[in-house]
Amino acid sequence: MGYYEELVDKMTTYYCNQTKCTPDQASDVMIRIRVLADQLAEHCKTAEAAVQNAFPLTAEGEAFKAVPFAQGGGSVRGGGYVTSL
Repeated sequence: MGYYEELVDKMTTYYCNQTKCTPDQASDVMIRIRVLADQLAEHCKTAEAAVQNAFPLTAEGEAFKAVPFAQGGGSVRGGGYVTSL
């Protein structure tokens, strides 16, 4: 289950617990829950990518290309810069 589905489930459950009723799928409340869940899911993905790309050993894509050892062929081992594996 992705972020979106998990957020919709959690928010719908919270809403049901607070109001003691289940919202209709076409209701204003469910539309707002789904829109908010979509926005939050995008922020979660962005935050996850930022965390992953913050460290050279887990960086991907453009963030990996910006790491010095990715350009020079060396690697980071034990906190130091090693020019070859």
